[in-house]
Amino acid sequence: MCGLFKEIIKVCRFTLLIHSSVFRTMLDDGPLGDPSGEHTHIKDVEPHIFKLMLRHMYGCLDDPKDIPLEMREDLILCADKYNVQPLIAKVGRLLMPTQVSNVFPALRCSSIISIPELEIAVTYIVQNNSCDILNHAEFLKLNDLAVEFIVKVLLNNELVIWNALVKWAEHQATITPGSSLRQLMTKPLRHIRFATMKHKDIVESVIPKNILSPEEIVQVYQAIEKNKTFVVPGLCGNIAVRSKPNTFGLTKYY
Repeated sequence: MCGLFKEIIKVCRFTLLIHSSVFRTMLDDGPLGDPSGEHTHIKDVEPHIFKLMLRHMYGCLDDPKDIPLEMREDLILCADKYNVQPLIAKVGRLLMPTQVSNVFPALRCSSIISIPELEIAVTYIVQNNSCDILNHAEFLKLNDLAVEFIVKVLLNNELVIWNALVKWAEHQATITPGSSLRQLMTKPLRHIRFATMKHKDIVESVIPKNILSPEEIVQVYQAIEKNKTFVVPGLCGNIAVRSKPNTFGLTKYY
């Protein structure tokens, strides 16, 4: 049985065992089924996505046109959850971005799943089109993991990144009642290099937002003044200005 709305999907047990190590564990040792072994309960995947994965297992998903654009993200997450590596590779190729307009699905997946080729392509586009990325309507809709990915790889001035992050958090606060900006920013905030900002930036753009505590502001000021790293839980104490990582030997996909 599969999905929030239960649907019984008949499938060859042997097919699941061949293609997925996760299903091998579930069916052999796990509690996710009835004692007879006739049923396995899949609660975290919608039936239409699970059926697409089954089509791959049966060798009937060779044409990219058979995987609708709007289902590719859910399908690759499903394939990752059940460790169907060939399907991850197949959908990853379909998600490979070429420009800002089609990078966001790949970005969301790269923040959750480790696909080196996809991550390289996403990083390249984000770093070379940072203004377009940060000002894109899709940026405000991203989850915190995807925003964290962006904040980690951006090469911009730290103030630009901070302002974009605050704008994202303020938007998220309108659709997530009861959450403070600090709570919403928990993951990406760990990568903001406050110690590389100017005193003026802290006074005009950081303090007024009331996201950092007075004690944390003092630590940031001291780090800027002494050009020395600091240790505060949840904040980045790095004093090095952002620079391009060494990509020697890596293939860039664009």
